[in-house]
Amino acid sequence: MTAPRRAWRRHAKRALFGAAIIAALVWLAHPWWLAGVVARDLAVRSGRAVHLDSVRIGMTMALEPVIHVSGIDIANAPWADTTRPFARVREAVAVVSWRSVAERRPVISLLVLRDGDVDLQRQADGLRNWRLRNPDDRGPGLYKLLALRAERSSFRFVHRGIDLDLQMRASPSGSEPPLSATGEPLPSHLDFSGAWRHVAFKGSAAAGPELTFLETGRAFALRGHAEAGGVRLEIEGHAGDMLRVVIDAETSLAGTSLAAFKPFGAHDVEPRAFRVHGHVTAGQRRYAISKMQAQVGTTDLAGDASYAGGEDRPSFGANLTSTVTELDDLLWLAGRPARTHRGDAAGPLLSAQPMSFDGVRSIDANLDFAAKRLHAAGLPALQSMAMKVVLNDGALALTHVDLGVAGGHATGRATLDTRTHPAGADAEIDLHGVRIEAVLPASPGRESLLAGALQGRLRIKAAGDSVAALLASASGTVTAALSGGTVSSSLDARMGLEGGKVLRSVLSGDEPLPLACAALALDLQGGLAQVRSLVLDSANTRTVGSGRIDLRSGSLDLLLTPTPKRAGLFELKRSIRLDGSIRGPRISLVERAEPAPVTACAAAKP
Repeated sequence: MTAPRRAWRRHAKRALFGAAIIAALVWLAHPWWLAGVVARDLAVRSGRAVHLDSVRIGMTMALEPVIHVSGIDIANAPWADTTRPFARVREAVAVVSWRSVAERRPVISLLVLRDGDVDLQRQADGLRNWRLRNPDDRGPGLYKLLALRAERSSFRFVHRGIDLDLQMRASPSGSEPPLSATGEPLPSHLDFSGAWRHVAFKGSAAAGPELTFLETGRAFALRGHAEAGGVRLEIEGHAGDMLRVVIDAETSLAGTSLAAFKPFGAHDVEPRAFRVHGHVTAGQRRYAISKMQAQVGTTDLAGDASYAGGEDRPSFGANLTSTVTELDDLLWLAGRPARTHRGDAAGPLLSAQPMSFDGVRSIDANLDFAAKRLHAAGLPALQSMAMKVVLNDGALALTHVDLGVAGGHATGRATLDTRTHPAGADAEIDLHGVRIEAVLPASPGRESLLAGALQGRLRIKAAGDSVAALLASASGTVTAALSGGTVSSSLDARMGLEGGKVLRSVLSGDEPLPLACAALALDLQGGLAQVRSLVLDSANTRTVGSGRIDLRSGSLDLLLTPTPKRAGLFELKRSIRLDGSIRGPRISLVERAEPAPVTACAAAKP
């Protein structure tokens, strides 16, 4: 046989083989027989009635396999809601990605449903009503759906494992205006309702033609709102790959109560109006809100905040400012009751209940916060606040602390290290110009007994797993002094134990007397504060004190010895003793003690 003839026969065989393959594919994809075979197989395997009008297999322009199915009618699982079918769809088109080969399971890059009604239900143990070939399989998902285009279709999704019941209807949006920022059309309209953990919700949205769920890298335009438990969420922007929560949108959240969200860890305290608006971005386990404007009760907040999930610990960051901050508003937002001023005179000074540091160890944080005006119940002297908080691997540091207090400032830093046992703490605080008359209680209708600008310094270290234990281990120094101080003539006379001057102040009225010195210095060791120096030096009397304050038991034992500078009537040559509870000490007169020598008042100043 000649070479040309052999070549011709080879080409003819290849052509016939190719034609046979094409014919086989056409036959396999023919809807007349394939629908019946597939429907019978699924009916036998699932134990349900299954009907398919036609099944056709083809290729897209991108050479991806595509499956067209029409006339779908599949009964629901016996354990599901049998009053409605699992699926009744006029037409479904599934585009199969070639990723299916690498992942060894069907990956549907796009599913199109037209005129359909689908009911998806999942039990808490993983049983799913959409598994037809192996209905009792409770293992991981067998299919991966990346994107959905729904046209005039309804869906219900019930997940009893997370207590979710969602119902949604997709329809053409009609005359919905395009997205404000980009002008993108919003051809799809979605209405949804349901309940999650017994919290009912409802809402609607206009969206782009396709909803993406997973690993597409494609975002769709979105404008919509949702309401739940008296809270309304509004969003306009882009979302994508919703199972991974990818968002880039202007978002507003407003309401009057968070009581309905108690199953999510929220609270059921009194209603309080709140509103938050900002640009929200989410993706790759990171959530952020920028250009935030918030109002919670009477508190306003502005700035940026972010949250990122990590393999070891999540992290939170924020840079916030406030014109007016009400501490009770922030406590409400955190789900805690409002502060009440405690006036008990009995009981321990501070709680011995062990503190839980789980929250401190479970997250990292970096927070900058500044409030121009700060209000706190029971703390009227507190006026403003600024601080930087850094929490890293269980170590908490408060730096750049600046509290506005009674016309002055308390500045410094503090740390709490929960990585050690017991936890370690230290603080350095300086007082500048704090008006003591605004801090000390005054009698109604009377001038303050003591006035002046308080300057002070605290340097302290402690270790313990409760507030009481921290106080009981406290060591360091505390110093304080008044600048430009005055003392009322009645208090000066009583402290000087001068009966004549007490009577004169009653008859002629109280008046302020200048203080040449008012100073205190304490040395702390093991929760015991020893008075190193205590001086109150007025024009009439110099009073020197000694003694100690026990932070462990909340008690004190102080001895004040006055020395009048001028002789007077009815003077008592005694010392004044204060002992008992710090909250309500007993006052008694005891045998006069020799006052400790003070060569210069400045020696007692900080």
